[in-house]
Amino acid sequence: MRVAVARRRHWQSFKRSMVLLHLYAGAALCVLFVSWFVSGVVMMYQGYPGLTARERYAAMPALQCAHCVIGPIDALAAAGIVNGTTSPRLGMLRERPIWRAMDSTGRWLGVFADDGTRLAPVSPTAGADIAMAFLGEPVSVRYRETLVDADQWTLTRTVRNQMPLHRYDAGDAAGTRLYVSVHGGEVVSVSTRRERWLSWIGAIPHWIYPTLLRRHAEGWAWLVIALSGLGTVMSLAGVALGVWQWRWRARRGTRQRRTPYRDLMMRWHHILGLLFGMVTCTWVFSGMMSMNPGRWSPGSSATATQRIAWMGGPLVPDTAAARAVPVAMAWRLLSGAGGGSLKELQLTRVAGVSYWVGFTAADSSRMLAFDSPDRGAQPAPVVREEFTRAELLTNAARVLPKARMIDVALLSTYDSYYRDQERLLRLPVLRVKFDDPDRTWLYLDPRTGAIAQRREWKSRLERWLYDGLHDFDFAFLMYRRPLWDMVLITLSIGGALLSVTGVVISWRYARATLSGHRRFRKR
Repeated sequence: MRVAVARRRHWQSFKRSMVLLHLYAGAALCVLFVSWFVSGVVMMYQGYPGLTARERYAAMPALQCAHCVIGPIDALAAAGIVNGTTSPRLGMLRERPIWRAMDSTGRWLGVFADDGTRLAPVSPTAGADIAMAFLGEPVSVRYRETLVDADQWTLTRTVRNQMPLHRYDAGDAAGTRLYVSVHGGEVVSVSTRRERWLSWIGAIPHWIYPTLLRRHAEGWAWLVIALSGLGTVMSLAGVALGVWQWRWRARRGTRQRRTPYRDLMMRWHHILGLLFGMVTCTWVFSGMMSMNPGRWSPGSSATATQRIAWMGGPLVPDTAAARAVPVAMAWRLLSGAGGGSLKELQLTRVAGVSYWVGFTAADSSRMLAFDSPDRGAQPAPVVREEFTRAELLTNAARVLPKARMIDVALLSTYDSYYRDQERLLRLPVLRVKFDDPDRTWLYLDPRTGAIAQRREWKSRLERWLYDGLHDFDFAFLMYRRPLWDMVLITLSIGGALLSVTGVVISWRYARATLSGHRRFRKR
């Protein structure tokens, strides 16, 4: 008897603790939850403004390299970069060809390919010319300021790495704003008035992205993790309480309500919690997982060690091999191969063999071998569309020499991990699975000879915990629009209504507490 009484008391104490946790945490977070649901719907159609690779290539002029005398090796040396792992890019700056090479901080530096001089810091006047050339139409631009730290529209890491930036506002109907890199001499971010306005009700509240907070990356990350973690626990407590409080069996011959609450708002909160509480919990939890707490997931990019192993050594090869086919000759051969105007030229290496890769668009390229595996042989430049399957597999074995390949497949459509709702990731790719302890999968791009993605078991799990739960990125749903839109909007409305009822209940509780009525009537 005493044991049963003790158990009952422990159970009541535990239940009371759950009620208090849900009440106080809900009071603190319910307004934020409403914001997350509303802004999430906006983000289905407008994300944070930026510049995609497709937009960048569309704005680039055709490469003119007849007078190029500086190759990638000399350009890297002029930029002061040693043992780089990121390919230099040869493009145009106004009327001159220019190499852009990434330094150890992630910033692109410019070296002119016609005389080897390093790009001097771009002045506001010169930056205005770059911005107008990017727009490609007779539109005036107005210089606003030079940023040395991020403003509201340059908060992403890749853009912040390019600081300082000149900011310009264009006089077009769209209200375009452009940011030009002082050291790289190129536009790195673009936004329109509509994109910025929608971000204020979309990405900024959803990501808790005010400038003063987001500038402190570590502090911002842990704040989001803490809020979403507390929200997850609060939501789980609410779901558990909702199930416990629901009267699953009504008494016969009575009209007893399934929910014990007489108050209309409490009753609706209870019912909505049973319908949408679990989805709310999974969305908040998956939002926390997007921050990669504790950096538990290695992400989807190859490590520096893996990239060097794939290339067969550091990016910079010996000088003789690098100059076997001069850059002007490579440009001429690739330009004459047809398939659109060449926009950009890059140096890359695969298994110790150097290649030129010419891009006509973000998803269109062709390559030219200019090194020979046999160092004593004179290389014969040949334009190629892609690497063979055998070449890619042989090199993949060098990346994980202690592992065995257990599956190989050429993907012409996205699978569950190599996928993109905007369909910007290139296809086809060769997927190679290994039996190493991390169960690594490599996705290899045959047209550039690069590791497009690397997925270990942790990053594959992260894909489901974040993309799967947060975006409902499932094969049967994601690419079936507007079905996907209808499902997410319906669930978002339900979650928002659940959170709104929580706001009202919390306001009532706060008002009752402040007025001295300590006992808050919940029924």
